[in-house]
Amino acid sequence: MHKYHQLSRDAPELVIIAGLSGSGKSAFLKQIKSDLLPEGVVLPDGVQDWPVVGSSRPVYPPGAPGFILHYDMNGRGLWDGADYRDDPALVFVPWASALTVINLRPSPSQLTRQLTERENAKIAKRKREQSRLIWRLSAPAIRVADHILPRRLTKAIRRRTPFRKTPEGLQKKLRLYEQPGWLEDIYARWAGYLDSVAQTGKPVRQIFIEPDEESFRWRLTSL
Repeated sequence: MHKYHQLSRDAPELVIIAGLSGSGKSAFLKQIKSDLLPEGVVLPDGVQDWPVVGSSRPVYPPGAPGFILHYDMNGRGLWDGADYRDDPALVFVPWASALTVINLRPSPSQLTRQLTERENAKIAKRKREQSRLIWRLSAPAIRVADHILPRRLTKAIRRRTPFRKTPEGLQKKLRLYEQPGWLEDIYARWAGYLDSVAQTGKPVRQIFIEPDEESFRWRLTSL
């Protein structure tokens, strides 16, 4: 028996926040948790209190009335020939009593900008943490007037915690985003997957949302 079969007895609902890397899934999740949804977006009652499941660790604890899946479409989109039906993060979809999918669709230029800004923020945070670590570990040596050890220690720490200004993973994603037709193909594959789920008789409701480039707020495009 599949380890998730036990969950089919409760058959809780599932809300999926689906988008590519940099689409704003985490920001939208914060709005759900704060009960500050964009105008016109209606989700199941109590959704703000549901457990959140990530794409990398799809663990669905039993007993919850429903789940929110923070789903990064790049997980499958970056694998040539991969199928969303094979993704472990989506293993609970067949057992959900109802499925609501929030599709986040920024424009290609916004997607690229948001992904770059997010990764740059991560790099800046790591630099700050590294600088604090270097200062904390080298301070005692400074007090004993040993100026050679701090420099050696600094080099050792940087060798152990390297970072690139533009990580390889980011470069790969940006190249894919810029390929003509790539985004459209990913969205089509995702739509095909959801169609196959709906064909089993499961209630599937899709919501399409994009950020307004002027106000930087989410706006509903279709239900």
